[in-house]
Amino acid sequence: IRGLATTGNNDVLVVVDGVPGQIGGLNRLNPQEIESITVLKDASAAIYGSRAANGVILVTTKRGKKGSKLSVNYTFDQGFSSPTRLPDMADASTYATIRNEIAQYNGQSPVYSAQDIQQFADGSDPLLHPNTNWAKEVLNDFSLQSQHNINMQGGSETTNYFMSIGKVSQEGLYKNSAANYDQYNVRTNLDFNVNERLKIGMSLNGRKEDRQFPTTGAGGIFRAIYRAYPTVAAFYPNGLPTTGIENGNPAILATNAGGTVDNPTYVVNGILRGSYDFGFLEGLSVDGFFSTDISESRTKNFSTPYTLYQYDPGTGTYDPRVVGPANQRAALYEAQTSTSMNVSNFKINFKRQFGDHNIDAFVGYERSDYKFHNFSANRINFPTPTTPELGMGGAAATDATNGGYSINFTRQSYLSRVAYDYQEKYLLDLQARIDGSSNFPRGNRYGFFPSVSAGYRISQEEWFKNSVSFFDDLKFRASWGELGNDNIGNFQYFDNYLFNNRNVIG
Repeated sequence: IRGLATTGNNDVLVVVDGVPGQIGGLNRLNPQEIESITVLKDASAAIYGSRAANGVILVTTKRGKKGSKLSVNYTFDQGFSSPTRLPDMADASTYATIRNEIAQYNGQSPVYSAQDIQQFADGSDPLLHPNTNWAKEVLNDFSLQSQHNINMQGGSETTNYFMSIGKVSQEGLYKNSAANYDQYNVRTNLDFNVNERLKIGMSLNGRKEDRQFPTTGAGGIFRAIYRAYPTVAAFYPNGLPTTGIENGNPAILATNAGGTVDNPTYVVNGILRGSYDFGFLEGLSVDGFFSTDISESRTKNFSTPYTLYQYDPGTGTYDPRVVGPANQRAALYEAQTSTSMNVSNFKINFKRQFGDHNIDAFVGYERSDYKFHNFSANRINFPTPTTPELGMGGAAATDATNGGYSINFTRQSYLSRVAYDYQEKYLLDLQARIDGSSNFPRGNRYGFFPSVSAGYRISQEEWFKNSVSFFDDLKFRASWGELGNDNIGNFQYFDNYLFNNRNVIG
């Protein structure tokens, strides 16, 4: 929203149903579940204090409406992805001509004869004079994406509900691709009016993602596409794969010939909220919520050897070249990351009208606890590529390694706001937030983030209503505030020590 605003992390803060920084945020939120999106980028974002320096996006998901009948909706979207900005590469005859020009400039003999260049151009000798467009050999013209979603919502005098189930599937852009993506999501939002004063709400959101892709990343594959010569075939006329460039044929790198990476991810978000209106003082109420987010991601990278071929014109044979992991034996890497975040929020509110004067104020407390744990293991020298399990790798002590680490940190906040207006015409808003983070040392953990704004709704003036008809609502507003960013590396104020070849904070 703001561009590069600070020296720390510049990600925008996403608040979903009042929960700041919910795991997954906006990236995987089903659009069919969104009721509204609001962007805070001026001083009003100061209510989110040390996390608002790069702007705030407020997302509200759909909920049932009081007294509404049951409605069921199903949507299906079919789309496609296509590579649209690929650089134009020289064909084989152009490449050969340029190589000859370079040789001439350097006082050397031509690399290719006129007959070679002609055969590259006319395709009369696909074995020895191929003309390869590597992007077309590796990439599909398009890949399909489909999205299914069904939801139901409704409400009575005491209970409102919204439920949604969805699925997203997307094919990879590579031909004979090892890349696929499937996502399944479910959301339930329930609201209960227990009595005239007490209201309770519950939200539960779950998501499962299945990713599969080649062991060579997109960067490596595209690098091979643009480094491979157009004078080298991707496949020989008999269908055998060539060695490409540097024993890296991108048409094979994009498939599962060298193994696959499986990366399933599970995310669960739950919110329990409640509010209570006190009867002894009009406008006085309390509300709060407790949110818990749990995410688990697993990675299984099994690299296997595979065979490419190099044609020998002298003998007319295709010489096999086994490529892949070291020692031409399969290797396995597995990792698991677990993330959890708990957020609790409590506010005391006062909202009341005194004649032409309106006051809306609150004071509150918020705390969030974040935990992250990672474990990984690696095994090499598998005797066979048919057993992709850690226990089936090489038996030597040097064939197995492992590692792991964990991160814990806490935020604690005190917040307040007073909004005043006179006849909904003259507006004044005061906000303040005190944020504390365990990422900073004692004595410097807390920051104060105030803001003030004033507005004038000229459209509420009678003379404006009578003389200007093309504006329904016109407001002039000025604001000032301080924002911060605590999204930095964890515990940088500690010294790091090397213990057992690992960094330890102490």
